[in-house]
Amino acid sequence: MWEALKIVWDVVVIRDGIRKGKMNWRKTLFTAGFVVLEYVIVMPALLVYVKHPEYKPLFIAAMVLAMVNLAGFVWLALRWRSRQPAE
Repeated sequence: MWEALKIVWDVVVIRDGIRKGKMNWRKTLFTAGFVVLEYVIVMPALLVYVKHPEYKPLFIAAMVLAMVNLAGFVWLALRWRSRQPAE
């Protein structure tokens, strides 16, 4: 139930950002791509680790890869933002 409320609130915040001109389709695709990539990397490793704790190194490697992806996406976002014309 709590997750459903959080998702509804996220949709409200995104709609507000779109109305104010802070969000566009490129930013939305960028964000959705990041979320999907993180789920594809982390969830399988987590599910394997829960059932087979001996695969802890695989889980740690997946988390490190997820953090590297986060750093890369933040770097791309900052670089992209600096190249956008001032509004």
